[in-house]
Amino acid sequence: MSSEGREGPELLTSIVDDYKEFTVTASAEPGPPVTPVADLLNPICPNKAAQEQSVTLGINVKNTSTVAGHIWTQIYETDTDTLVKNMNKYMEPGESWEWTDNFNMPDNDWKLTFRVGHFMDGSIEDETTDKTITLTTEGLTLWEQLLEWWSLRSNPEKAAIIGLPTLGFILLLPKRPPAYYPPPYYSPPTPPQKETE
Repeated sequence: MSSEGREGPELLTSIVDDYKEFTVTASAEPGPPVTPVADLLNPICPNKAAQEQSVTLGINVKNTSTVAGHIWTQIYETDTDTLVKNMNKYMEPGESWEWTDNFNMPDNDWKLTFRVGHFMDGSIEDETTDKTITLTTEGLTLWEQLLEWWSLRSNPEKAAIIGLPTLGFILLLPKRPPAYYPPPYYSPPTPPQKETE
């Protein structure tokens, strides 16, 4: 046996016979939603109020996603970031929800922040808006109270308030008698004439 070492196996080399280039483009279109989405439809809040007057605050929110989930709503004092009220609800796709509560007007303009969002691996804010209730030195007039009351009504409530009395008025209107048309005039028949001899 030879004292020389054995030769190792031959190394295999890679030979390219042909190749093609491909371009992969990422789609800009968003995929289907996987979380609920809170849409702030209407922050319920008067424009002005007198000190210690009872004011109605609330939030009207809608889940605009195709996925159900927990929606949260919050009202904060803007300047101090103090929580005024928060409410949560499990909402189906397309479901709307409105809540209100009464509070006493402080002795200064009340700046409020309305926030809505959803829970998914934490708390995610979807939308926010700011409103200010102006402090008035005098009480609201009757007309101003009516305007504030009307502004706090939702669209279905406004439709019912306007539509139902109008419908009742129409139903209670006296019915007109049917139009009178005189019978056609018929001339009396002419008697037969006697033949003269």
